[in-house]
Amino acid sequence: MASLTQLTVVLAATVFAMALPIVQADLGVESAGLSPMFSAYAVTFAALLLLGGHLVDLMGRRRSLLIGLLGFAVACALGGVAANSGMLFWARVLQGAFAALLTPAGLSLVATGSTDTGQRARAFGVFAAFTCGGSAVGLLLGGPLLESLSWRWCLYAPAALAVLLLLGALTLPRDDPGASGARPDVPGVLLGTGGLAALTYGLAGIESDGTIDVLTVILLAVGAALLAGFLWRQSSTAPYLFKDRDRVGALLVLFLAGVGSLALFSSLAFYLQQIYGYASGEAWTYLLPLLIGAVIGSTQVSARLLHRVAPHVLIAAGLVLAAAGVLVLATGEDGYLPTGLSLPSMLLTGLGLGTALVPLFATVTAGAAPRHAGAASAAVATAQQLGDAIGGVLLALVVVASARSAAPDAQFPTLVEGYGTFLWCGFGALLLAALAGGLLVTAREPRAAGPIR
Repeated sequence: MASLTQLTVVLAATVFAMALPIVQADLGVESAGLSPMFSAYAVTFAALLLLGGHLVDLMGRRRSLLIGLLGFAVACALGGVAANSGMLFWARVLQGAFAALLTPAGLSLVATGSTDTGQRARAFGVFAAFTCGGSAVGLLLGGPLLESLSWRWCLYAPAALAVLLLLGALTLPRDDPGASGARPDVPGVLLGTGGLAALTYGLAGIESDGTIDVLTVILLAVGAALLAGFLWRQSSTAPYLFKDRDRVGALLVLFLAGVGSLALFSSLAFYLQQIYGYASGEAWTYLLPLLIGAVIGSTQVSARLLHRVAPHVLIAAGLVLAAAGVLVLATGEDGYLPTGLSLPSMLLTGLGLGTALVPLFATVTAGAAPRHAGAASAAVATAQQLGDAIGGVLLALVVVASARSAAPDAQFPTLVEGYGTFLWCGFGALLLAALAGGLLVTAREPRAAGPIR
C-alpha cells in the first residue's frame, strides 16, 4: 500500500512533465507560462513536506493516507478537466499539497509496520524499488498515454490509481494519534515551511532561464536563513532528528544522491528526445534497465543483507556502483552510448541506487518513536527533493551556458558536450555521496524502530 502510494505520487509528476509541450499547444499556454505550471507541483510539494510530516504525526498515518489519497485524486481529476491554464495551475498546486501529505504518510507506514529487522528490510526494499524506479515507470507509461489518448489521461491515470488505493487504505488498522503524544510545533513548522518555500521557489527561478536575478538571490538568502532557524529550533525541541550523526549523515547522502541521479530520469529522456529525436515510446525504453536494476538492488540485495551488514557498507557500495554506471555514460561517444552499451550502464546505476536507498531510508527512520515517524519520513523526502532541485539547477545552467557559447551552426555538438558535462557532475556528486555515507553513517548494525531514549 505505502509503495503504491509513492508510485502514484512519482507517476503523476513524471507523466505530466512529458505532456507539457502538448498542454502548451492545446491550452494555448505561452512559453513563459510553462515554467510556473511545471514548478507549481514541485515547489508546493517541497515547501509543504515538513508540514505534511507533522500532520501525519498529529492526525495518524491511516487518516493522513485517506485524506491525502482523496485530495490527490480530486486534484488530478480537476487538472484533467481543466479548460484553461489557470485552472490547471491551481490543480497542480493542490496535487503538490496532497502529495506532501502522502509521501511521509506512506514511508511512516513502512517505518512503523514492524519491529522485526528482516520484515522492515523487505518492506524498505519494496518501497525503495518504487521510489527509485517510479520515474522510469512513469516515463514508460507516459509515452503510450500521450501517443494513443491525450495529455488529460496523464492526470486521469494517477487519479484512478489514487481512488483504488483509497479503497484499499480503508482496510488498514486504525491508529490513535492521541496515544502517540505528538504535539504541534507551530514555530518550527512555520520556519521549515517558509524556508523550503523560499528556497525551492528561488531554485525554480534559476532553473527556468539559467540566470540569477535580485529576487532569486533574496529568496535563496531568506530560505537559507529560515531553514537555519528551523534546524536550530529542531536541535532543541526534537533532538532525535538532528543530533544523531547517523541520521544526519544519511540525510546528507540522500541530498547528494538526489543531485547525482537526476540525469538518469527526466533529463535523460529529454536529451534522447530533443537531441537525438527518439519517439516517446522508444526513448522511455532506455530507462527500463534502470528500473530492473533498482528492483534487484533494493529487493534482492539490500533487503536480504540489511540485517546482516553494516548500513554504511551497503550505502557506499551501492553509490559507487551507481557512480560507475554514470561514468560509463559520461565517457561514451558524444556523451551518450549506443544501445548495446547503455544497457550495462543503466543496470549498474539502477542496481547501485536500489542498494543504497534501503539502508538510507532505514537509517533515517530507525530509532524514531511512532509519534515522530511522520517527521522523520518527511525529512527523507525533503533531502531528496532539495537534491533534485539543485540537480535541476545544474542541468539548466550547463545547457544554457552551452547554448549561449555555441555558434548557430554548432548547437547540436555543443548541447551534447554540455549534457556530458552534467553527467560528470552527477558522477562526482554520487562519489561524494558514497564517501559521506561511508564516513558519516557509523552504525555497525541496523537499529530497529522504537522510542528514543
